Amino acid sequence: MKKLPYIVIAVLLAIIWFQGCKEQPKPKDRIIIKEIKGEFEPIKPIKTKPITQKYIDSVKSTVKRSESNKKYLNDISELYAENERLKQNYIDADSLKRELIYLKSIQLSEFYHEFDNDTINIMVKGIVQGEVKQLQPFYKIKERTIPIPEVKFRMLVGGGVGINKELNQGVYKFNLSFQNKNYNIIRASYMQIGQQKYGIAEYDFSLFKIKKP
Repeated sequence: MKKLPYIVIAVLLAIIWFQGCKEQPKPKDRIIIKEIKGEFEPIKPIKTKPITQKYIDSVKSTVKRSESNKKYLNDISELYAENERLKQNYIDADSLKRELIYLKSIQLSEFYHEFDNDTINIMVKGIVQGEVKQLQPFYKIKERTIPIPEVKFRMLVGGGVGINKELNQGVYKFNLSFQNKNYNIIRASYMQIGQQKYGIAEYDFSLFKIKKP
C-alpha cells in the first residue's frame, strides 16, 4: 500500500504525457452563422407614381447626388425618352403594327434574377405584364445576438515530481482542481516529501483579464 501514491502519480503523468502528444484543437476565434434559406409569399408590387418629365425634374432637385442616385436618374431619363419614342411609333403605325405593339405590351411573362455579394444572396422572381425595364432590390440584414457557449464547470487533474538540492529526497504531488465560469479554481493536492505526506487545499481567483481586440 505504501507504493500506491507512486503508482497513482506515475499513471497520471503517463496520461498527461500522452494527452499532450495529441494534436490539440485550435481555439475558436470566430462564430460561423449557418446559412439560412427562406422565402416570402408572392405579392402584387406596390405601384408608385407614374414616371413623367415632371417627376424626373422633381427627383433631380430633391435626391442626394451620390453615384447610385446619379445612375438612377440617368436610367429613368433614358427609359422615359425611349417610352416617348414608343408612343410616337404607336401613333405613326398602321392598324396591324399597332395590334402587334399592343399584344407585346400585354404579354404575360415570368422573370427572375439573382443578386449576390459577400453578404447576401437574393433571388428575385415574379410575373410581369409587358417588359421589365429595371429591377433593384434593397436589403437590410437585421441585427442578431449570437450567444457564445461558455464553460460553466471544468475539472482538471495534474501532478508533478521534484527533488531537493542534495538529490537524496524526492517530492511528489498530485492535484485535483475544479474551475468555474469565472475562471476561479479550487484545488486539492496530495504531496509527499520523503516519508512525510501532506494534504493541501488551494483557491485561485482571477484578478483581471485582457480581452482580445
